[in-house]
Amino acid sequence: MLEIIDQPRGSGKTTKAIEMLREDKNSICIVPLSTYKKSYPDDVSNQIFTEKDTFFKSMLKRSTKVIIDELAMSKFKTAELFYELGRLNIDVIVFGTDVY
Repeated sequence: MLEIIDQPRGSGKTTKAIEMLREDKNSICIVPLSTYKKSYPDDVSNQIFTEKDTFFKSMLKRSTKVIIDELAMSKFKTAELFYELGRLNIDVIVFGTDVY
């Protein structure tokens, strides 16, 4: 399942992602940059990754759900990630803000 949630800035997307991570310890969250990791509390910090984290690919196989907080990858990387997650039958929830 792929779910895309488009909400304005400051509407609680990261807060919702934190709640979801706390509910499912086998879920992970992908953020655009390592500086975004600071927005997450310590109890879920081991579930937060960037696209460039080296253990990211191995973590996908052990995850039940992937939450993407602010999708900022190239179209090719996004398509590749969604294909891989679909192949592994992993649910994906994308939180973002459409700025166009």
